[in-house]
Amino acid sequence: TLLTISKVDQIKLLSHIRNNLQGSKLTKIKVIWLIPARIPILKISVQEAGQSIEFDLSINNILGIKSTELQNAYANIDPRVPQLVRLIKLFAKNQGISNGRELISSYGLTLMALVFLQLLKNPILPCLQKDAPPEKKEIAWANQFIEVDLGFHKDLSQIPGFNPELNRLSIGELFYYFFTFYGEDFDELRGSGMSGGFQYHISVKQGGIVKQPEPMHELLFSIEDAFDFNHNLGKNIWLYHY
Repeated sequence: TLLTISKVDQIKLLSHIRNNLQGSKLTKIKVIWLIPARIPILKISVQEAGQSIEFDLSINNILGIKSTELQNAYANIDPRVPQLVRLIKLFAKNQGISNGRELISSYGLTLMALVFLQLLKNPILPCLQKDAPPEKKEIAWANQFIEVDLGFHKDLSQIPGFNPELNRLSIGELFYYFFTFYGEDFDELRGSGMSGGFQYHISVKQGGIVKQPEPMHELLFSIEDAFDFNHNLGKNIWLYHY
């Protein structure tokens, strides 16, 4: 993400960058498209050594930066965390079910994995955001500025009683139980919620599955963003996909 020292119109600035790149003589750089989403993104492709490398450029995407920091903090707790996340993403890609615009994004899969590891009988992960020192910050969101709490524990000693070594499950076992949890345990919860007028949110911030009195009709489930609670990463997953 590109950080500016003052508030800017993200769409206008990205449009200006796009127009300058398209009018330049930099033949190795190709602008794919400008996505005017909640957080606008300019998708760019760079040709290098016969390969095409794609990346997303955003403006003042503080939430994206903090989300990456939070994911790295979780990954550093136990080596099984990044291994399991990579395995789940690879499986989803091979099955054609990982697509942020139509199905589920890579970030959504990561949050599902983190919550699963938080809910094990002997948790491999704690909830780093629970009771963390507040870190209030004003951020750009959907063409406006809002204040959010970006705080999370950086020191595991601040979380008494947590010990991931109590869990001896292998990567293969964790991979199996991940699908058992979401395919059976969570699916049973979701079904009871729909019949009772409730929705169950997958929430890494709260360290588990949160019950809310707001039915989501044909939505399969809700994945709460770690910081942006108005962003449901499961919003594209409808029952008719299955």
